[in-house]
Amino acid sequence: MPETGPARHRRPRRRWAAWLAATVTAATATAAALVIPFYAGAATVGEAYVALGDSYSAGVGAAPYLSNSATIPPVDTLTVIKPPSNVDYIGTCKRSTKSYAAQLATEFGKAEGFIKSFTFAACSGATTTEVLQRQWAALGPETSLVSLTIGGNDIKFADAMAECANPLVLFPDCQGKIEQSLRILRADLPTKLQDTYRTILSQAPNARLKVLGYPMLFDEQGTCTVVEKVFNPSREKRKEMNEAAVELSQAIHAAVADVGGKIQFIDVQPFFDGHGICGPDPYLTEPINNLTSTDDSYHPNAKGYTAYKHALQTALGA
Repeated sequence: MPETGPARHRRPRRRWAAWLAATVTAATATAAALVIPFYAGAATVGEAYVALGDSYSAGVGAAPYLSNSATIPPVDTLTVIKPPSNVDYIGTCKRSTKSYAAQLATEFGKAEGFIKSFTFAACSGATTTEVLQRQWAALGPETSLVSLTIGGNDIKFADAMAECANPLVLFPDCQGKIEQSLRILRADLPTKLQDTYRTILSQAPNARLKVLGYPMLFDEQGTCTVVEKVFNPSREKRKEMNEAAVELSQAIHAAVADVGGKIQFIDVQPFFDGHGICGPDPYLTEPINNLTSTDDSYHPNAKGYTAYKHALQTALGA
């Protein structure tokens, strides 16, 4: 029977040391048990990898782009599978060989790598609806690994970014657009995300699903140049947009946790810390650098997609 009252405080030192050692051992065992799901989702040889999602999955911001009829070139033993035609639902999906998915497939599709086949089904502009109605067709029982970034277009976050950063609009409704995105995020997005994850896992029952979040756009510790101040929102609005990006990733993380099973959320922000716009080495595409292609603005650049690739690679233990 365990000791109670004053007698408990008179426990001899040796018994206290034994009790402490047993407690530490139990805690260590518990901690070890908690990391099992991570290793269960690690990479294995012969992966059939399918990349789904929006512009952050496709590689927008890191031109040049592949035509919809093309895909990444084959690498060594890697089999590159062209996605079904119904995936390409807009003029151009703007897929890039510099995207995190293409980088991962190229690096680990070599003879000594673990990826056997790769299907690049991500498409710029995609929402959860497009994933459910179109991109799911790239999945099957043979699929063993799926990566996904989705949610930003569902909450119209691109509209908010465009409104807040457009120097040609005299009185932009930046605040209104941000609030609109947050209302959609809080009211509608969680259910849409959960339905999307469950559909993917149902269509690819043998796959592990890796869901990546979104980074903050701006380096709040950085100092914008005079030109950057013209093409980017005010300091206050930059902070609000960062906070919205954080809340978006938190909602994605919560939806992943609610679904559970063979699904893992990957926080990319640690890989972007200190590399936001207005910082010394931005990993995102600035509007001033893309006056001829403003759709590329506020997407990762080549360095940013390499950071995404490192985040996914780390989660896979590769």
